[in-house]
Amino acid sequence: VLRARIAIRNPSCLPEGGMQDELPKIVDAVKNYCSVRMAGILASLEPAQSSEQMPTMARALLLAINDTPLPHTLHTAERVKPSRIFGRALLATPGHYDAVCTRAKQKFGPSDLFDEFLDMFERSFADGVVSEEEVSLGELVWSRDFATSLQARAVARQEKARAAAASAPTEEVASAAALRNLVAPGLNATQDPSGNLSVIR
Repeated sequence: VLRARIAIRNPSCLPEGGMQDELPKIVDAVKNYCSVRMAGILASLEPAQSSEQMPTMARALLLAINDTPLPHTLHTAERVKPSRIFGRALLATPGHYDAVCTRAKQKFGPSDLFDEFLDMFERSFADGVVSEEEVSLGELVWSRDFATSLQARAVARQEKARAAAASAPTEEVASAAALRNLVAPGLNATQDPSGNLSVIR
């Protein structure tokens, strides 16, 4: 049974100014998320079934984030959209994203595609035990510089491919030697006049 590698994602360390100084902002992370989904950047995360609906789903999510009451410890100036001044920590606040999703689904209507859209976005910031794929998703979605992060990811993949190619001959030789040692006795076996098998050393 194949199992995804897991990791522990810890709550992000907030800047001295608190949540409102955290980068990137939610609106930028949602844009990054849509780019990841539409381009199929992560092999384990297939492109969304309907790219045409991606902007509509993103707007519905942002509207719900802006309309959902903030935790009682947070306040914003009047007419300031939370998605433009807060970052990941707001969504990771226990219970807040659940409230956002409830409001978003009420406005968007029943849709398995939208449910999956919301669920996968949550995997980019949820704290706790997460898969390696979710770690990669979070690193891209919540990057301050999406283009640079994407380029760094491409370079890392190229280096990994070169390392794998360089080690391949050694591994093949070792495998061939092991196979040869395994079958050699059988290949060297002969039959004596009595019909018994003997091995030529």
